[in-house]
This record gives sequence, C-alpha cells and structure tokens, in this order.
Amino acid sequence: KCLFLSGLTEQQLNYMHDHSLPEKYSIGFTNMVERTTPGSKDLSSKEIREGGRQLLDKLQKYKPLIAAFNGKGIYEIFCKEIFGVKAKSLEFGLQPYKIPETKTVCFLMPSSSPRCAQFPRAQDKVHFYIKLKELRDRMKGLAVGREVVEMQYSFDLQLAKEDAKRMGIKEEQVDPEYESCSGLHDEARQNI
Repeated sequence: KCLFLSGLTEQQLNYMHDHSLPEKYSIGFTNMVERTTPGSKDLSSKEIREGGRQLLDKLQKYKPLIAAFNGKGIYEIFCKEIFGVKAKSLEFGLQPYKIPETKTVCFLMPSSSPRCAQFPRAQDKVHFYIKLKELRDRMKGLAVGREVVEMQYSFDLQLAKEDAKRMGIKEEQVDPEYESCSGLHDEARQNI
C-alpha cells in the first residue's frame, strides 16, 4: 500500500504482484532469513548474520541503487556483520554505509509489520516511502516532484489522523484477498 501511496508504483499492489516488481518497477524483495516466524524477534542473531552474508552476495550480484532495510533490528545485525560497525542511535532514512564493491546505498525503513508499535498504520509509514522515492529519483537524475511537501511529522495519534485527513490518505481497510493468503480460515483469524 505504501509503495502506491508514495508514488513508487502507479497502482496498489498485493502479494500476487511480487514477480512483476523487478521488471516493471525495478523493485525486488528478498528475505534475510527464509524461515517464517511471527516476527524478527523470533529469529536468532546467528540466523540473521548468516542471512546477512547471503543478502550481501545478492546485493553485490544485482547491484541495486538502494537496499531498503525493513526494520531497525535486522539492519543493526547486518551493520555489525557486514560493515563491522555497531550501529548507534539509528535514524530512519539514508544510512552512511554503502554495500561493499557496489554503489548501493542503504536506506532504513520502519518495519512494515502492523505490529510495529511506533508506526502501526500505512499512513504512519508512507512518509518514509516518499523519502525513499525522492532518494531514488535523485539518484536516477529525475526531478523531485513538487507535489511532495515536507511536513512536521507527529507521533501523536490524533495529530497523525488529522495530517492523514488533510493529505487525503484514507484509513486502511481490510483486504479480504490479502487476509486469505494467510491460510487461516475466517474463524481462526478472528481468534488471533
């Protein structure tokens, strides 16, 4: 949803579009660890370190402009493993390190999980996707669109709702197709 709201894609996509993203939008997704877990806290640092080395191989092979990391915890371990640096007081956005042997820059995003307490809704996260799009456009030599206006971002829920309303960002609605991909029946999902 945030890919669309930020302008990185021209239509709202779901999991069924994953295969078309690299060719159509030059966007690719990969997992740091193949094992499915409820959250990154359920992964061992050893698994993430090993996954980080595999990710490094992929990034060096495909050489994207930007490697966007989904969540601080994963990026902290990646930083220590790949750059040999303990990341201190990480801020979201462009990071100071490039992927070795490439020109790929690192960009840190809030976790896309709805469990992310700091940014629980898409409209709370879209600002970071807009910044990612601006970075991509600058790196490609494209003019940054004038319709993107810098604003003071608030973590106050009421102010965030007012900002979202003013910007025309609609409240997230349940997408039955997306929910059905979990493999759970309706009754099981309601009991979670």
